[in-house]
Amino acid sequence: MKQLKLYAAITDTEVHWIVSLLEVDADGKERLLTKGWLRGSHRELDLKKSKPWEPIHTHARPQPLAPGKIHEFDIKIQATGNLFRAGSRIALKISCVDDDPKHALELLATGTLRRTQVAREPPVFHNEDQPSCLLLPITKGNVVNTYFSGGKLPG
Repeated sequence: MKQLKLYAAITDTEVHWIVSLLEVDADGKERLLTKGWLRGSHRELDLKKSKPWEPIHTHARPQPLAPGKIHEFDIKIQATGNLFRAGSRIALKISCVDDDPKHALELLATGTLRRTQVAREPPVFHNEDQPSCLLLPITKGNVVNTYFSGGKLPG
């Protein structure tokens, strides 16, 4: 699983995070790999079900954001796999508005989250007190239709 932990100061009482994981090839061409999204007021985690690599949100009690305060957001990014060739890079795009899909395949297994009003990109913090980070697993290959790494079933 993939997760992005963000610390950000919001200027509104709501924010819609759209996170896109991209592959940038040696020529600079970007390709969407997967996405994650979170409505800021639904940031409350189910601490019993969540794991460090997989945040599970309760969606039970929306909590409006306090403008100007730094909030913590744990954003689950949809699982995917990709073989990165030499010269390729990983890019992370953090936005408050979703891009229009370039083709129908970008809608498969990534979903979308639209917001009708314009959103201002809030500042994201990364320091000792607010350690924003992206968690990505690196594997040697997976068993088809599983998350078991290395091509062998455990046991």
